[in-house]
Amino acid sequence: VNFMKRVDCPTLRFEAVWVITNVAAGDSRHTQLCIDSGALPLLLDMLPSPSVDVAEQAVWAVGNIAGDSVQNRDMLLNMGVLPRVIETLSKNMGLLSLARNAVWAISNLCRGKPVADFNKTKVAIPIIAKLLMYSDAEVLADVCWALSYLPDARDDQIDRVLEMCNRTLFAPRVAELLVHPEPSVRTGALRLVGNIVAGSDEQTDLMVNYGVVRALTELLRDVKTSCRREAAW
Repeated sequence: VNFMKRVDCPTLRFEAVWVITNVAAGDSRHTQLCIDSGALPLLLDMLPSPSVDVAEQAVWAVGNIAGDSVQNRDMLLNMGVLPRVIETLSKNMGLLSLARNAVWAISNLCRGKPVADFNKTKVAIPIIAKLLMYSDAEVLADVCWALSYLPDARDDQIDRVLEMCNRTLFAPRVAELLVHPEPSVRTGALRLVGNIVAGSDEQTDLMVNYGVVRALTELLRDVKTSCRREAAW
């Protein structure tokens, strides 16, 4: 953790945060060790680093810590980590590895029960809505999951997601993703659609009008059991 403070040596900082990333990927005891050692404030400071390698590794570490528990997720959200991850992603949208890590971290910052505070997570909607048009399957899968976690089966929150995503672009794109060749994308899109159509009649009609039923019919014959189950739900 002390090596993470060495702003004069980006290579050392990168290697140090890589160690923290790997330790935080262990079980909850390992993640807690990183927290107790004072890594979180330093990771926060490293997210806007001019070194893309350092910033990306910090994003990865944040994703590991957020994914460990809802307590860690909420702690990071309360520290204001999400806007910094979004800023790092916005500056480096063309870098595939960073985009993958950042969207995965955002997804972990939105995931879990009880649901994260929507007032803290809704800031991520515009950037992940843009990434719905991305071509990379790994990014698309995590974008779908992140969007599915945001509204807590509440019509007003579903409406907010639809508005911020531009519903007339969002609905047909999600319908396309339901028949994506990658199973991971189809599964994420299915969960997203399922959470939206659990809302009001108007929200359900929006998805139906853009061809979701046709796609769901195909998915009921999908080779993957998980896709068939989600489509039936």
